[in-house]
Amino acid sequence: MLKIGEFARKNNVTVRALHHYEEIGLLDPAKTDKFTGYRYYDETMGKDIRIINILKELGFSLSEIAELLHIDIDKQHLILRLNEKFTQARIDLNKAQSRSLGIEQLMQAVEAIPGGKKINLKEISDMNINNMIENDQDKVFMKNLDTILEKAKEENRNITIMVMDIDRFKSVNDKYGHKVGDAVMDAIFRETINNFPKNPHPDKKGIFWGNTSTLERRGGDECTIRVEIAPDDGMVLAQKICRAISEIDFSYVGVKEPVTVSIGVANMDSNPVSDDEFTHLAESAMYLAKHNGSNRV
Repeated sequence: MLKIGEFARKNNVTVRALHHYEEIGLLDPAKTDKFTGYRYYDETMGKDIRIINILKELGFSLSEIAELLHIDIDKQHLILRLNEKFTQARIDLNKAQSRSLGIEQLMQAVEAIPGGKKINLKEISDMNINNMIENDQDKVFMKNLDTILEKAKEENRNITIMVMDIDRFKSVNDKYGHKVGDAVMDAIFRETINNFPKNPHPDKKGIFWGNTSTLERRGGDECTIRVEIAPDDGMVLAQKICRAISEIDFSYVGVKEPVTVSIGVANMDSNPVSDDEFTHLAESAMYLAKHNGSNRV
């Protein structure tokens, strides 16, 4: 048994935090001396502290952690809770990317203000202000795509754009609820990412591909995929993703029927003149796949 101070030092937690954990019913001492009030902890309880710290880092509140640790939770319910945190983390990341772009735009606007050492932010033009207000996830993606597209053209490399839409996803939401729908969507996105090229690999000409792969949700049940891959391999990768998603077993969230996707593919050999046109080509191909029966590329 360790006194509370020893236990705290050994597990990098404060005595105050341990008292608070006890107050809210999160972690009780193994023993409390009824005469002195000294609290003692078993060394094995260090594992509880590590689990608490992990869950805190993942965004769970102390009350949520207490609930998770002290009752047996249905597996489906736990997966849904974790998917909620996964979705929130992705939203937070997108917001951080948007803030980063907004700060960059503000820096450019300040640099454009004429004058000496002292400036007034009110001098920023209305156009620059509107650009910052409208800054969002899609602008982050399109800004990055525009830069990468230009660089790929200069280096004679291929970028493949895919637009992916979940087939009949509304029926999943209507039948099972939006929480289950979110879990299905997140699983599809994770499976898609798992199929991205893991390491640069050479094509038949010895050119290496696979350095750049991203997935961005466009809203609803649609996403845009950007991958650096040889032109001939773009369609193969899309078919692989389509097949992998159709084989996911969603019974762990209560969905017994398969969920499929339709994917449209566009390569740089179609000579897109802009990032908007590039994405539109892939989007048109996706709608054609849906028209032809869904669950296809």
